[in-house]
Formats: sequence, structure tokens, C-alpha cells
Amino acid sequence: VHPAGGSFSGAWNVHAVRGAWEGHAVLDSAPGASFSLRYVGGALAIIGDRGPQGGRARVTLDGHSRTIDLRSASRHPRQVLYSARVRPGTHRLTIVVLSGVVALEGLAISSRHG
Repeated sequence: VHPAGGSFSGAWNVHAVRGAWEGHAVLDSAPGASFSLRYVGGALAIIGDRGPQGGRARVTLDGHSRTIDLRSASRHPRQVLYSARVRPGTHRLTIVVLSGVVALEGLAISSRHG
């Protein structure tokens, strides 16, 4: 699933990214910018970029939050930035930019139909 299926708040832009899942990523660097998605499924993985301009983001899944760090000495597209195992059902995901560049390439969701 590409992040375009969710709801964005802020100035997210689509950029071509060599090596990225489907060849592009959705980026924002403004603190407070967010992406939200309600989905039916199970386990979730957020796919995106790590790199020198990589920032930090708060990922909240079903009310449980964790901060992820996207900084790396060199650029690495198509990385699993966050993963969680949850029972099949309806879930709510929110990603909030805290600092730096947050580049989202896609979401891997298992057991969509329970």
C-alpha cells in the first residue's frame, strides 16, 4: 500500500527516489506534519528512507507511541522504519514529523481480510 491512501496534514510532497519502493517517496520536514491511516488488517511495516537528512518521527498505532530515528550516515531507501504485530482487525496509524526529513515509501499490511 502506498501512503497516498491515507490522510496527510502539512506540506507532504511526492519525490522520485532511486531505489525506493515504487520509485518514489512522500516527504515532509515540518515538525507537526502528520500522516494518518485507518486500516483493516494485521501486522504492519512502514517502509521509507534513512539518510543524512533523516529526522525523527512519532509513530502511534492503536494508541501506543514510539519515536523512530531515520538518520543514517549514508542514504538507504526501502528500509523497514517501524514494524508491529497486531491481531487482524481495524487499526489506526498516525505518523508525526518531529524533526528532519521523514520520507515514507509505503506500508506493508498483512492479513487484510482477517
